[in-house]
Formats: sequence, C-alpha cells, structure tokens
Amino acid sequence: MQRKIDYINPTELSFDWNNPRISEFNISPKAKEEEIISILWNVMGVEEIVLSIKASGFFDNEPLIAIKENERNIVIEGNRRLAAVKCILNPSYADSIGFNKNLLSVSDKIKKQLNELPVIFVNDREEAWKFIGFKHINGPAKWGSYAKAQYISQIRNEFGI
Repeated sequence: MQRKIDYINPTELSFDWNNPRISEFNISPKAKEEEIISILWNVMGVEEIVLSIKASGFFDNEPLIAIKENERNIVIEGNRRLAAVKCILNPSYADSIGFNKNLLSVSDKIKKQLNELPVIFVNDREEAWKFIGFKHINGPAKWGSYAKAQYISQIRNEFGI
C-alpha cells in the first residue's frame, strides 16, 4: 500500500456509501452527506471521535485511506473520523441530524488543523483490503457481525480471495 500522505481539505472528501458498516443501512450512492453523517453519528459513535479531536486534535499518524472514483475522493477507511471533522467544521449538521451543536465547539488551533486531513490514496480497493480487513475483522476497531460478513463477501466477490 502506498505510504505517501497528502493533505486534503475535508470538503474534497466523500463518504464511501459502499462501506460495509454503512451498506447495512441500504444507503443509495446518491444519498446526501447528511444522511450518511446521521447514521454514523447515531449508530456508530462519532460523538466519541469528536470528543477525542476536541481534546487532542486529529492524529496525523492515522491518515484516512481514500481512492479516486468517478472524479471524487472516496474515503474507504476513516468514514467516522471524516464525519466528526465535517460536523466540527460545519455545525449546521447538528440541526438536521438532531444533536447538541455545543458539542462541536473546538479551539481555533484545532479547527485550523482540520482544514487539511492526512490521506493516503490507494490505486484501487484491492490495494487496501488487507489493512482494512485486519483492522475491522479481528483488529483494534472491530465491526459488527453484519459489517464483517458484508466485507468478507465483497473481498471474495470482487477480488476472488
């Protein structure tokens, strides 16, 4: 997997509607960003990431992993972190999603840091599958059973592995 880190404005990063955690909610490829953020916030603990960022900033040592698809930068690893950053930078999401906007208040120093996120771009999804699989199947950030099964099925069907 490529190790060069680019720094990208979060407005130039899109969520991966095909992410196994998100796909169990039958998200359409045309889903609005607010819809994905709502699911990530309400079901997948984005609030804890917001609190971590408020306390310590965004950790550059764990960059997002993205791919260029259909002229968009799709984040294939790090959708919850991206949701946290997008909410902090655009607190109006709180109005449409229904959480306390005060939670999103961060220092100017942290807000400035969030204007460029560390991203590793991969050439294709296959290039990142081992890392993502280890992290979420039996590693430190385990997915639920449905998301694990969905991911294993995707790897089998798409890469023949």
